[in-house]
Amino acid sequence: MSAFFENFCAVGGQVVILFLLIAIGALTRISKMFNDESIRGITTFLLTFVTFCLLVVSFQRDCSSEQLRMVGASAVIGIVFHAISIALAFLFIHDSDKSREIVLRFSVVFTNAGFMSLPLQQAVLGEDGVFCGAVVVGIFQLLCWTFGLWLMTGETRTFTLRRILLNPGILGIAAAMSLFLLEIRLPALIADPCKHISNLNTPMAMIVIGYHLAGTKLLGIFRDGKALFATFLRLVVAPLLLVVLLWICGGREWNRTLLVATVIAASAPTAAITTMFAVQHNRDVPLSVEIVSLSTLLSALTMPLVVALAETFLAR
Repeated sequence: MSAFFENFCAVGGQVVILFLLIAIGALTRISKMFNDESIRGITTFLLTFVTFCLLVVSFQRDCSSEQLRMVGASAVIGIVFHAISIALAFLFIHDSDKSREIVLRFSVVFTNAGFMSLPLQQAVLGEDGVFCGAVVVGIFQLLCWTFGLWLMTGETRTFTLRRILLNPGILGIAAAMSLFLLEIRLPALIADPCKHISNLNTPMAMIVIGYHLAGTKLLGIFRDGKALFATFLRLVVAPLLLVVLLWICGGREWNRTLLVATVIAASAPTAAITTMFAVQHNRDVPLSVEIVSLSTLLSALTMPLVVALAETFLAR
């Protein structure tokens, strides 16, 4: 119990720091320092430049057999976790309103693996944590722009190689992995600016989240049982099932950084892209905003709990 409490406090402290940054983001909306247009610009900058640089910087390391094993294991765990989430969404989420059903299922499957997970992985585990987390982000991006598009539209014609490959997440992973596998180290003239830009990920991502939270009315969602249940599946059931599966597979003998980083990604709140896709494909936008906001708030408690359990029962 003492080990669990220590792990909970360690992770919880880092989550509190993230939420203090989120509070600053909320103040930017309340004070009208930022508006919707400026936040859209910041979000685009994050997705286009900051995420790209963060992925590239994370993979600037020696391509050893141990590092390759971590990449492979992170990818496998990322795929397994998404498979668990998809199964939960289709088994337990049903609604007569198909627009609601689609948003609810999407919210269970896709986590905020970039905006929430990478900052926490960096705070708790350092660059090695971001290295493993970046692989999971790559799996997320690939599934989001294939399965996620199909889920939102119900059509396969939206799948184009150009649309899948030419998004910032996939481009960042492709560039980062190419440099990593070819063991190409960027010169300081390029590496240093990339490092400075990548350092913006945590504060800017939290400010964007806080801005959107400040504009959300959450009282209605507490009367929506299905939305609350979907949030419970996302924040508690899916990550705990992953922890149990890792324990059954002998996770105690695995690398601690790998385990904790992937569990952090699995325990993250609903992805912000849920709302972006809902807007683009005419689904239930208010529901998507409420679920993203509610799951983000509740993750302040659930993420430390889940990660502390993983550290206690899995990490050596």
